[in-house]
Amino acid sequence: DLRWGVSEEASLDQRTVSICLEEIRRCQAISPAFSFISFLGDRYGSRLLPETLPAPDFDCLFSALDPTEQVFMRTWYQIDHNALPYGTYVLMPRGGPEAIAEGKYATYNTWEPIQQVMLAALTRACQVTDVMPTTRTSILSSVTEREIEAGILSAPHGNTVALVYRRNIMRPNNGMASPLYFESTALGCQRLEA
Repeated sequence: DLRWGVSEEASLDQRTVSICLEEIRRCQAISPAFSFISFLGDRYGSRLLPETLPAPDFDCLFSALDPTEQVFMRTWYQIDHNALPYGTYVLMPRGGPEAIAEGKYATYNTWEPIQQVMLAALTRACQVTDVMPTTRTSILSSVTEREIEAGILSAPHGNTVALVYRRNIMRPNNGMASPLYFESTALGCQRLEA
């Protein structure tokens, strides 16, 4: 999908993953025989912070974080008590009038360092806590992996047809492989091999 159709506003509102997965569900409902194309390469894909975390899992993960990481989590995740049965912590938009006016977190370059700190903390917390499998997936899996799961592996129609294109690029001999084309993180390399 290459994130086509995900507006900048939706990205600032932290809704990228839900929009991508909903679009897959919509395509499966409209054309159940053929509804998914995947382009795979030498990168695992982008990992984004979970849009929501069930309150019991958030509390469990939170307890495994150091105080600085806890401040990040409390700043960016707020409880929604209306989500039943336990409440859900929701990732706050990084846009908003103040942030856009000040330029804070409105660009990838200003948001990405914060997102990486929180992803690293949540990844580490996942390894030492017992959270639901769906929560673990939302933290550890790339958007691409989740799309493949929804579009092919868990498709609602047994006769779903998907096209998968695999690209292989020769790595340069000088060891200077661009992270745009090759996986550069240990977790990404491990999951790409799986």
